[in-house]
Amino acid sequence: MKTGVVIQARMLSSRLPGKVLLPLGSKTVLEHVMLRCAQVKTSSPVIVATTVREEDDPIADLTQRLGFGLWRGSETDVLDRYVEAARAFELDAVVRITSDCPLIDPGLIGQVLKVFLTERPDIAANIVERTLPRGFDTEIVSTACLQKLLERSPENFHREHVTPYFYEHPEKYRIVSVRASEERLRRPDLRLCIDTPEDYELLIKIFERLPDGEDFNALDIIRLFEENPDWVK
Repeated sequence: MKTGVVIQARMLSSRLPGKVLLPLGSKTVLEHVMLRCAQVKTSSPVIVATTVREEDDPIADLTQRLGFGLWRGSETDVLDRYVEAARAFELDAVVRITSDCPLIDPGLIGQVLKVFLTERPDIAANIVERTLPRGFDTEIVSTACLQKLLERSPENFHREHVTPYFYEHPEKYRIVSVRASEERLRRPDLRLCIDTPEDYELLIKIFERLPDGEDFNALDIIRLFEENPDWVK
């Protein structure tokens, strides 16, 4: 079974426009996401799925400059964007990652992927029952399920957000929930993605304490919060 990481990304954001290309340390938010996903040895390629809008040309340029896969499609029909990207790169299953998670942990992605490849469900995810901080979200969905959902023509909400339909209809799909494997990782109270200026301020603090590279994991992040409890606010 061929799997690949597909990262959805675009420049327009209602609360923090251009957030995916904001700097964090020596790299942009999106660069961190791509480089960290590339550490998942059991899944390749890593593909950025952006839109055909001119505003998203900088995302396409960065993706190609770094040598990652690129697919450009509909701005609002994100489900179609995923299906077309999966077709173009001949993926049997998609590891769905969003571009607002610069701390995404390759090891946690690998855990979800291992469950998916072992149990072969329709979808495996670590957000069905949230035990991890927001920002480590990983969903793996078979391309066949995405294709069938697209053919079903769900309402616009489901085409924009891709996966909620699966969780709303558990009787139709085999869904496997992957939970935090260690007690210290059970911090669903933490928010480590970027959607607001406050999120960005927190991520700047975090990256100031991290090595200038991608050699850190979820436990390293949790440790920073244990050392700086005021950050939780």
